[in-house]
Amino acid sequence: MKKFLRLVFIFGAFFLFNTTNVFAADVWDGTIDISWYDGAQNSFTISTAEEFAGLAKLVNEEGVTFNEKSIVLAEDIDLNSYVWTPIGNSTNLFAGNFDGANHIINGLTDGNGTGSAINTGSFGLFGYIANVNEALVIQNLNLTNVNIKQTASGKGVGALVSYANEIGVGLTIKNVTVSGSVEGIYHVGGVVGKTYSGGTILFENVVNNAAVTNKGNGMTGGIVGIFSHTGSTTKPSVTFKNVTNNGEVSNATEVTTFNYSDAMQVSGICGNVANAVDVTFDGVVNEGRLSSPGLRQMSGIANIEGAKTLTFKDCTNNGNIEVTNANNYNTDKSTANLNKIGGLFADVSVEEKIIVKGINSNNATIGTLKSDKVYSGNYAGGIFGTINSPQKDILISIDADAKLINNGVVYARQYAGGIAGLYKAISNVSGGTFENYGDVIVKYEGNSEISAAGGIFGTIINLKSSGIINSFKVLVSGSEIIAYGYGQQIHVNPNNAVAAGGYIGYNPSYNVSNSNITIQNSTIKAVTADVNYKQAYAGGVFGLNALSASNNTEVGSLDTIIVSENEIESSYAGDILGAAYDSYSASGRNLLNVTGNALIKNNTVTSKEQAFDSHLGLKINKAYITLNIVEEYTITFETNGGNNIDPVDVPVYTKLEKPADPKKNDYAFEGWYTDDKLLSRYNFDEIIDKDLILYAKWTAAVKNPETSDNILVDVIIACISLLSLGSAMLYLKRNN
Repeated sequence: MKKFLRLVFIFGAFFLFNTTNVFAADVWDGTIDISWYDGAQNSFTISTAEEFAGLAKLVNEEGVTFNEKSIVLAEDIDLNSYVWTPIGNSTNLFAGNFDGANHIINGLTDGNGTGSAINTGSFGLFGYIANVNEALVIQNLNLTNVNIKQTASGKGVGALVSYANEIGVGLTIKNVTVSGSVEGIYHVGGVVGKTYSGGTILFENVVNNAAVTNKGNGMTGGIVGIFSHTGSTTKPSVTFKNVTNNGEVSNATEVTTFNYSDAMQVSGICGNVANAVDVTFDGVVNEGRLSSPGLRQMSGIANIEGAKTLTFKDCTNNGNIEVTNANNYNTDKSTANLNKIGGLFADVSVEEKIIVKGINSNNATIGTLKSDKVYSGNYAGGIFGTINSPQKDILISIDADAKLINNGVVYARQYAGGIAGLYKAISNVSGGTFENYGDVIVKYEGNSEISAAGGIFGTIINLKSSGIINSFKVLVSGSEIIAYGYGQQIHVNPNNAVAAGGYIGYNPSYNVSNSNITIQNSTIKAVTADVNYKQAYAGGVFGLNALSASNNTEVGSLDTIIVSENEIESSYAGDILGAAYDSYSASGRNLLNVTGNALIKNNTVTSKEQAFDSHLGLKINKAYITLNIVEEYTITFETNGGNNIDPVDVPVYTKLEKPADPKKNDYAFEGWYTDDKLLSRYNFDEIIDKDLILYAKWTAAVKNPETSDNILVDVIIACISLLSLGSAMLYLKRNN
C-alpha cells in the first residue's frame, strides 16, 4: 500500500509540475517582438507570446496584411490573462493564413473592464480579417481559459475572430476548440462574432465549450453570432460540418418593452443566417442550454432569415431552450407572433429548396413551464419553430430513409407542433418520415384568436391552389398533445377556438394530401378554462378543419391512416376530426377525404357535448367527411396446381402466420411470392396493410435412379447370383 501511495505521489507531482509549467517558457508580460518578420518571406513560424503580439503590431500599426502569406505556431503560448490587442482592426485587416499546428493559446482576455481594458465591442484573438486573392484559412488551434467581457457596441465579439469582413473569396475555420467565457452586447459568438459579405465559408471540426452571453440586442450563437450580407457582392455559401456547441448560450438582457429592432436571436450554432445562397449543416450538434428573456427567435442550430437552399443532415439538439421572462411578450399579435422557437431551426425562410438527409432530432425541452404558465414563443416546434416561405414555390426534399424526430417536450403560447409550430409555404414535401414522441403543450391567454397543438404541425398555411402534396410518413406515438385556452370569449365563428390534433391542430382552408399516418398511444385534448366555453375541438388526426366560402378544395385528402390506443377529449371530439367547419352553407363540401384504408382501433373518445358521430365531433353547416374504415385484410393463396388453401382474414397491421406448405405431385415447393411472375418473394415479417394474393412457386422434382427400392433389388439379385455361383461350383466339384 505504501508503494502504491508513493507511486501516486510521484505521478501526481509529475502531473502537477508539467501542467503548471506547460506555458512557463512562454508566459507573456506584454512585450512585443517583431524581429522574426521579413517582408521578403511568404511563410513564418512563431514560437513565443512576444512574437505573437508582434503579429498584432505588424498588422495593426504597420499595415502588413499578410495577404497570400502563412503563419505557423510552433509552441503552446500563454497570454497570461494580459490584455490582448486583436490582430487586425477596421483600418488594417489581417488577410493571411494561420495554422496553430494543434497548439494551445491560453489566457486570452480583453481586461474585463479594468483600466487597461480593450473595450471597443469588436474583440477576438483576431479582430478584423479579410481575404484579397485567395481563401483565408485559420486552423488547428485550441483556445483555453478565454475571458472576454465587452460592454461597448461594435462589430462583433468572438474568441477566435471578432469580424470577418469582405470575405469575397472564402473563409475556412477548422479544427478549432474554444473554452472559457465570451460576453458582449451586440453580435456574440463563441468562435466568431460576425461575418459579412460573400464567398464560400466553411466551419469544420469546430467545438465551443465556452459560455456565450449577450447583454444587448444582437445575435448570439455558440459558434457564430451572425452571417450577414448586403450590397452587390456575391452572397455567401455557408457550411457547418462536424461542429459542436457544448457551452451555455444566453441573452441576459432585462427589457420591459418589445421592439422589433431588438433582434435577440439565440442559437446553439449560429444566431442568424441572413441573405445567403446555400446553407448546409452536416453532423452538427448542440449540447448547450439556451436561454433568453423571450424576444424573437431561439433554436438549437440556427435561424435562417434568408437563403436560396437549406440542407441539413444528421443534426441534433440536446440542449434545453428556456425562456426566462414571459412578461416581455406583448399581447398584441402584431408583435407577439414574432417569437419563434425550434429544436433545430427557429424560422426558415428559403427561396427554392429545403433538403433533408440522415437522422435529425431534438431531444430537449422547447420553451418553459413555470407555475402553470408557459414561457415560450407564439410558434414552437421540435424541429422548426416555423417554415415560413410564403412568397416562393419551394420544394422540401427529404431522402426516403431520412427522418425528422422530436423526443422533447414542446411548449408554445399559441401554436405548437412536434415538428413545426407553423408550416407556411407554397410547397410540396417529398419522402422521409416525421416522428414525434414528445409532448406538445399550448397555453393561450388571448381572447380572440385560435390556439392549436398538433403532433406534427400546430397549424399550416398554404397558398398553392393545388394544395400541399406530401409523401412523407407520419408517426406520433406516446405523446400528450394538449391545447389549453384561457379567457377566450364566446364567438359564433369557431376559428376563435382551441384545437388539438394528432397530426395537425388547426387546418384553415388548405388541402393537405398525405399517406401513411399513424397516431397511437397518445393523449389528445383541447381544454378551456371557462366551462361555458364550448369551442374546443380534438381529433385523432385533425383538431379543426375549416373551409372558407371562397375555397372549393378539399381540406384533407389522406391515404391509409392508423389511429389506435389514443385518449381523445374535448368539448367536441372525434377519433378522426374534432370539428369540420364549412363557412359556406349553400351546399355541402368534403372537409376530409380518406381515400385509402383507415384503421380506427381501441380509442377512448370523450366528447363533452353531443358528437356528430364517433369519427367527427362537430360539423357546421353542410360539411362532411368520407372514410373507408377497415378492420381486416384478406389474404388469398394461389397454389398454382397444388392443394387448395383457403383464404384467411388477418387483422389490419398485424403479421401473417405462415401456412403449411402446399403439396404437388412431382414438384418441390419453393415459397410464396407477391406477383404472378414469381419475382418478389413474400416476407412473413412484414406488417399487413392491404389485401394480398400470394402465389406458390414450384420446381420439378428430379428423380434419383439410385432410390432405396432400386438398391434393395440390386442387393437381392446379387445374393441370388452368389448362391447360384456357389451351387454351380459345388456341383462341378462333386462330379469331379
